[in-house]
Amino acid sequence: MNRTLLKILGWGWTLYLIAGIAIAQISPGSVLLIDKSYCSPEQWQIVAQAYAQKYQIFRPHTVILFDDLGQQKFSPPPNPSVIYELSTYGRPNLKLRSQLQRTYPKAQLLSCR
Repeated sequence: MNRTLLKILGWGWTLYLIAGIAIAQISPGSVLLIDKSYCSPEQWQIVAQAYAQKYQIFRPHTVILFDDLGQQKFSPPPNPSVIYELSTYGRPNLKLRSQLQRTYPKAQLLSCR
């Protein structure tokens, strides 16, 4: 009886682990990068609308806003109204952008450029 119980528990935990790994691999939109360097208000509205759609459909796990001054990490993600109200400023920080894309290779990027 002990051997059968251990076998069942072993298989159960193994399948649980496999399911967890599979779910982690399937969810590609868990991180969303948003470049908030300067762009026109019309262009920013397009970025904010894209964020609102992704927020409603995919509900990203983490949102990272970045510009030439640095980055802000949000988990849980901010409400779309927060993104609509953000002001954009500064130049694009291509070095930080590529660093974030290397750190989060499956992240989606929203940008005016």
